Amino acid sequence: MSLIEKKALISKLLPILGKQLPNCNSKYIDAFIQHALSGSAETTFNDIVRHFLGKGIHAGHVLTSLLQCEQGNIQYLLLNTKELTISKQAAIFSDCVKHYNNLQSIILEEAEATWVSHLETEKKSRILAESKTIWLRQKYIELHNYFHEIPVRVKFKLLDVEDNVILVAFSEEAGMLFSASEDSKTAYISIGDDMRLMVRGIERKGDKLRLIIENIEADLMSRRKHVRVAVPKPVPITLHGKKEYRAHVRDMSDLGMGIFLSKGLGIRLIEASELNVGDKVQCCWSAGEVELNTPAIVCWIKKVRGEYRAGLAMKSDNKTHHDLQHFLMEYQRGVVGRLRGLGLPSWLNN
Repeated sequence: MSLIEKKALISKLLPILGKQLPNCNSKYIDAFIQHALSGSAETTFNDIVRHFLGKGIHAGHVLTSLLQCEQGNIQYLLLNTKELTISKQAAIFSDCVKHYNNLQSIILEEAEATWVSHLETEKKSRILAESKTIWLRQKYIELHNYFHEIPVRVKFKLLDVEDNVILVAFSEEAGMLFSASEDSKTAYISIGDDMRLMVRGIERKGDKLRLIIENIEADLMSRRKHVRVAVPKPVPITLHGKKEYRAHVRDMSDLGMGIFLSKGLGIRLIEASELNVGDKVQCCWSAGEVELNTPAIVCWIKKVRGEYRAGLAMKSDNKTHHDLQHFLMEYQRGVVGRLRGLGLPSWLNN
């Protein structure tokens, strides 16, 4: 298609699509046509479709607009491929059909993603509304945080809740709760079975704390069946499996541990599938002054935020389990003591 012919077809399609896609930016409509005519545009086709759907355009109308472009393109091909051989005509029309099938698939995928997103939003709104009703009936609200992986929970008397603002009575334990977060202002509220609200402390006025709900998200940490402890410093550990592997403990509970591997070892184990989920290993490491040796099973191994990590489920004998519990309890007491010593964050001082 020559540039002049293409411009003529675009000029013909623009007003038609403008009516089918009301309130949509003309630049997006022009880019939509460019993609439909196998041209190039600065905006990706996915972004264009998301723009249309975000303006409330039904996916069926977007598909209809694509069909208008397809019909215009096919009419052009019918007029300009008469002199070609049958095989070349078949190849051209086959490529045309594939192109529009691909664009149609993108429209349907984006429409489904938008639909799922709307459902998630509605679900979150419903769960939040139900939670507010429960809080008002109970007249208290429980917030939690994590300090070196150890959960910190505090119940507050609920004074009021409106929209995204929660008003609670100040408690001295608030200092410990908010000090556990990196910014000394963030905490969480469990809602439903697998979700949590992230709240941020705004101000303290006398005996009242004002909190604002900032986000609703999946709550993976609360699913943990056992309290996990982040070790004070990386603890060397040796895994005896197909070969001998040296790693470091990142965190542990009395029945499992998270380890991290050096980059070179991590790449080798993962890419070469040298260590896989379900593999049995023997773990040797020190917990305080006690040398521990226990079998374990690899639960997962993957790259997480730039680190190569693995999770192990331990199958300790009674003595090893007792020694590990003792170490964890001693460390937990030390962590809680450090947390209490942090005092009140500045925004809580009145």
